[in-house]
Amino acid sequence: MITWLDNSTPVSATTIALLRTFFVGFGLIIPALLYVKPKKSPDFKNIFIATSIQIIRLIGILYFILWVLDAQSATSIAPAEGGYAVTMGPPFYIGGSFYIFWLTPLIFLLTTQLFWIAKVRANKIIVLVLSLLMLLNSFNVFSLLLTKLKITMPIVWAWPSADNGMFAVAVLLHLFMFACIVFTTMVVSGRLKENKV
Repeated sequence: MITWLDNSTPVSATTIALLRTFFVGFGLIIPALLYVKPKKSPDFKNIFIATSIQIIRLIGILYFILWVLDAQSATSIAPAEGGYAVTMGPPFYIGGSFYIFWLTPLIFLLTTQLFWIAKVRANKIIVLVLSLLMLLNSFNVFSLLLTKLKITMPIVWAWPSADNGMFAVAVLLHLFMFACIVFTTMVVSGRLKENKV
């Protein structure tokens, strides 16, 4: 059992967990919007998707940076009461099974940064595939496949049990927060007024 993956540093416990809202929301809402043809306000759908893509590109970079900072801070000497305590684990988790720890942030980074390419953004199938990869990664599908459930997973990767009603509540909260943040960005940026939506 590899216990050094049990990390609950301040970065991972808060910000990194919250950033998953964007990946879950993007992975569920964008595929649905891609193939919906609204009779009213089709421009709104296009602006929502474009704004979501702009946001997710930046979130992918931020997530990766915070993950690296978390990996560094979780494996270095940290002050404790009455002295110093060293968090267990190899520096930056470059040790046995390092690929399990780094798989999640690397998939998020790769899938989000591909959206900088115009041809990727214009292709509905590629956008759909990238969105679904983000969604599956948010639910730790790839990490769990690698570990075969024989490894202790970090707290930030935890989700309520699928047979638990809290799982549905968590997903709905992610969707609501993502939609609110994208809509707020659309309003603040003035894109709705520019397109008279």
